Amino acid sequence: MDQLLRHSPINGEKWISIHDMHLSSILWQKNSVSFIFENGFIMIENDQIKKKEKGVIELCGCSPSDCSCRIIKRKRTRLGTKTYGRTVSLENLNKILIKKKQYIEIVLELYDANYMYWRGEMLPNRKTINGLAPYVTIEIMGFFPMKYSWK
Repeated sequence: MDQLLRHSPINGEKWISIHDMHLSSILWQKNSVSFIFENGFIMIENDQIKKKEKGVIELCGCSPSDCSCRIIKRKRTRLGTKTYGRTVSLENLNKILIKKKQYIEIVLELYDANYMYWRGEMLPNRKTINGLAPYVTIEIMGFFPMKYSWK
């Protein structure tokens, strides 16, 4: 497996994007949290786009309690869309993904020096036909080096 250690995801000549990629499961240990992407991610290097198969992003020094996760559901009403959400732990989010055989398709990723924010839709879902699939936000405050690994 190839690896890339990045102390800041916004600097460097290699850029990795997880937009439209599938977060399939989450693993955690005492000092790290790993996000597994079954369909890999995209690496941009020297203006060349390369698709990597089965990728893992590991946040070194991060614990599950450093992560803030929310599941937001939407319901169509005659006046528009009503949204409501609930906070879940990283462990419970992983249990939901495995139990319902779902994945999170990342649609938004934001990074700053001490902040990481991912937003994605939970798929497959029977409400996807109406465009009202629940979405998930994963937010991490603090500085954690990111280690990217891929095949």
